[in-house]
Amino acid sequence: MTSRSLMKIKERNDPMGAIENTKVAAVFEHYPEHIQKKLLFLRQLILDTASEIDGIDPLEETLKWGEPS
Repeated sequence: MTSRSLMKIKERNDPMGAIENTKVAAVFEHYPEHIQKKLLFLRQLILDTASEIDGIDPLEETLKWGEPS
């Protein structure tokens, strides 16, 4: 994955920032763009919701069965 690809992912995910796990970012990059947009929207919704709930530690993005989790 190029740094340019990671920047595209970062731009889509602001204000939470880039996907820090490069393996997770690489999986997102391989989806077709119209699917990426939907999945990144869902990712942002999850991150926003988790940040609003007291007592939830910061989320760690990882791969489970080769897919973002």
